[in-house]
Amino acid sequence: MSMRIFTQALGMAVDEVERFLADIARELQDRNIHFYYILYAGMSVYGRKPE
Repeated sequence: MSMRIFTQALGMAVDEVERFLADIARELQDRNIHFYYILYAGMSVYGRKPE
């Protein structure tokens, strides 16, 4: 992640961004937190009626 996005676009202080990213890193390693990501590939299944 870019520091510029957080400091200039969101107006956060540098130490605040570093703390925020450290919290994210800690939560990513926490086995009690489960992440779910739904991926929809836009797949369709077609079939033909038997004759």
